[in-house]
Amino acid sequence: GTGLPVYCVGDPKQAIYAFRGADVHAYLAARDRADQRRTLLVNQRAVAGQVEAVNAIFARAGAFLEPEIGFAPSVPGTRRLPVLTLRDDLPAPLTLWHVAGEAPGKPLGKGIAAERVAAATAAAIAALLAPGAGQLDDSPLEGQHIAVLVQSHRQGAQVRAALARRGIPSVTYGQDSVYETPEAEAVERILLAVAEPGREGLVRAALATLLLGRDAPTLASYDDDARAWDAEQSRFLRYRERAVQHGFIRMWRELLEAESVPARLLALPDGERRLTNLQHLSDLLQQAAARDGLDVDALARLLCRAREGRFGDIDAQVLRLESDERLVRVLTIHAAKGLEFPIVFCPFMWDGGVRAGRDGIAACHDAGAALMDLGSAAFDARLEAARREEAAERLRLAYVALTRA
Repeated sequence: GTGLPVYCVGDPKQAIYAFRGADVHAYLAARDRADQRRTLLVNQRAVAGQVEAVNAIFARAGAFLEPEIGFAPSVPGTRRLPVLTLRDDLPAPLTLWHVAGEAPGKPLGKGIAAERVAAATAAAIAALLAPGAGQLDDSPLEGQHIAVLVQSHRQGAQVRAALARRGIPSVTYGQDSVYETPEAEAVERILLAVAEPGREGLVRAALATLLLGRDAPTLASYDDDARAWDAEQSRFLRYRERAVQHGFIRMWRELLEAESVPARLLALPDGERRLTNLQHLSDLLQQAAARDGLDVDALARLLCRAREGRFGDIDAQVLRLESDERLVRVLTIHAAKGLEFPIVFCPFMWDGGVRAGRDGIAACHDAGAALMDLGSAAFDARLEAARREEAAERLRLAYVALTRA
């Protein structure tokens, strides 16, 4: 019917999904047409000192660069929150770190700075997780109480490596798809070879995967050893027959056992994670095979589409591992949106490389309308606008990161 109210709910300070096509200007335009505005000001999630610290950072004119995105200071709520106690003195609710340069007036190179902040973060986490170092209410402080927020998976890998050097297990936690893992690529190659075992290139590609583990000298030796090559190809012919006669999962289990895949993966430092990814993929493929009656060739095509991001339910794709529950979380700020953690580290907030214009396109907004300038007379002005919008999104990312604690 007509005349019914429409509620537009959102927080432009947390609009960080431009890379997915979200447009904060569309929200602002809708907001400006509203008859009334209501603002939520009470923060029930963070302790008073944390709320005051965020207010101190953002309660200033132009804090988000976009004139239409203001900041209303929050007030702490009345909900009881877990109490953090540490053996050493409890630091301020929000602490800024300074990493010294090599010499006065000489800043660190980006690569060295990244290594140092990752190492410093790992050292601080090791101190927090030492026996008797701290507790949350009456429970010892554990890995799952700590999150490290990064801007890219590369930064996350640096942090996880630094933690691993101190013997601290961690998990990348968030919307990482199992279809984006090396195991998904390996399974696709193996399925393609099972589907067409007569194609030597496909069989060689499958054998070279981490799951099947043939190294380069072994593959090269098949050029001079026809009997060994025939044996390899015959196995794939047998897997093909098994799949035709008994279905995907029966063939797949036989292949994993015959090729000692679980043992090969578990011998690696991150073997449990890899084996879990493989099991997850097996389950998803079996579900597809049972639901839609797909053969191995169709499953291979399905997995190819999934790896390209054109298939699948995100909830079914999210990486899973039961033992992850107690580990330090390392996740991107985008994946952290909507989540909360007792202790948060943001070691890469200083890294603000500008991407706008690198592809020769200035993508920005003019009077609220989105546009892409490919080289008009106004290109320089629009490139500056695109860079300003990118800087504004970085500020919103910083806001999301600092409000996860």
